[in-house]
Amino acid sequence: MKTVYCKKCGSVIDNESGQCTGCGKKYFRIRKLFSSKVLIWILVIACTGLAGCSYFWYTGYNYQLQQVIQLNEELAKNSDELKTAKSRLSNLSIRYSNLQTEYDKSIEKTLFLDTHIVFTTPSGNKYHSYDCYHLSGHSTYHWFKEDAESAGYEPCADCQ
Repeated sequence: MKTVYCKKCGSVIDNESGQCTGCGKKYFRIRKLFSSKVLIWILVIACTGLAGCSYFWYTGYNYQLQQVIQLNEELAKNSDELKTAKSRLSNLSIRYSNLQTEYDKSIEKTLFLDTHIVFTTPSGNKYHSYDCYHLSGHSTYHWFKEDAESAGYEPCADCQ
């Protein structure tokens, strides 16, 4: 062991008792648990581990950051597509409503024509509805049903 001297009188301190041989002052020393070399190696290993963990965290962070950026770009693109789709849906809704109104009007017109308009052929004495198979391939005249009856036409047995 190393020789240690008293701070008070300069005499040698006994290694066993920790007491100055000159003045008798007692010194307490904490014994080293590790030598300097072991402590340095522990610090080097700890620093290397921290550096590795930091690098691992940094690369993971960068990867996640790139994913967030990519997802934000996709979100912006999808948001634009959603706005376009909503606009198109609104236009189609309006168009559907207009077509539904036209359809309802055409149903009214069709019902009127079905109940009040009939067709005759130049050679026949019966009146027919517009979809009767007797009319196919023949020229026809159209009449109000009441006028056809007053002119002497009778209803077709197949369609009326």
